[in-house]
Amino acid sequence: MDIKECLKKSYNINTVDIIEIPGRMFMLNYVVTDRTGNKYFVKTCPSDTTEVQLDIQWLIHEHLIKDSIPIPRIIRTVNNKSGLIFNNRVLCCFEYVQNDENSNFKFYSKEAGQLLGIIHKSLDKFDLTTLIEVKSDVTIKEIKNNLIYWLNTTKLSSLDNIDNSILEVKQDIIDFLIYFKEEKFEGLHKQLIHGDFNKNNVLTYKGNVNAVIDLFNLSYSYRITDLSESIIMYFGSDLLDNKWCLNIDKQYEFLSSYLEVNKLSNKEIENLPYMLKTQCIKHLANFTSNYEILKRLPEVKRVLLMLISFFKLADELAITQNLHVFRAN
Repeated sequence: MDIKECLKKSYNINTVDIIEIPGRMFMLNYVVTDRTGNKYFVKTCPSDTTEVQLDIQWLIHEHLIKDSIPIPRIIRTVNNKSGLIFNNRVLCCFEYVQNDENSNFKFYSKEAGQLLGIIHKSLDKFDLTTLIEVKSDVTIKEIKNNLIYWLNTTKLSSLDNIDNSILEVKQDIIDFLIYFKEEKFEGLHKQLIHGDFNKNNVLTYKGNVNAVIDLFNLSYSYRITDLSESIIMYFGSDLLDNKWCLNIDKQYEFLSSYLEVNKLSNKEIENLPYMLKTQCIKHLANFTSNYEILKRLPEVKRVLLMLISFFKLADELAITQNLHVFRAN
């Protein structure tokens, strides 16, 4: 059965045009047009996605839609399921959202900040008792020993660009793993969070933020987990001459816009750089299995270099005390 037959059987979609869109890590997505001209986006879900998780995501999408948050609706199958199996992978069908292919995100820090603020505010109202399961964040304690062992035993070459970048921060990461106490975050607000609020997941169309997508990393965690990555790494920085640099104006614009719709405590704001460091380490740990193979992939190279850069830049942000511009009123 090919993809067209699968969509006909599962959704009763009579496909007249289908465009394959390469996704991350060899995943293949599809833009589908039916006989009436309606469009759909069919996504190949991450390999660990279960039917239960898709059902949870459907509930979250419906909740956000009721709160007038721009997010595409998940289309249910003819059997009222949230997804289907095709070639041993879970697929999920969404309403198609128009988007600009080459957006310049330096103009959208304000809109993105507001959008994350209203998403957090809405998700904070969601009744967690209706969920069968929800992901929780991995802690530093859980990855500490394995990552230290990997850093100390893996042969990294100074002649290899990725290896050398890790070598430059190796001892700093080990020291952070040993001495940083996650108890520092105790008392900070926890709720459902997006989990991957980056530029690829905030769509724009004709100069306006049009939608948020991709809740596959939805989890119950500190809301500054989302904020630390989005403010500093995704919407508050520039890539200049292949080097990541902080942009304090973008960061101020993003967080100020967030605070217009959803308030934070000073303690949350002060902990943003420390949360970013923990997130960089957690993401880095995901690549240690099969590292020698993964580091050859262009997308993995890009992500690894970005994580290492922002692990260092988070320190710079704290040391230079630029956080005074982020103080809550």
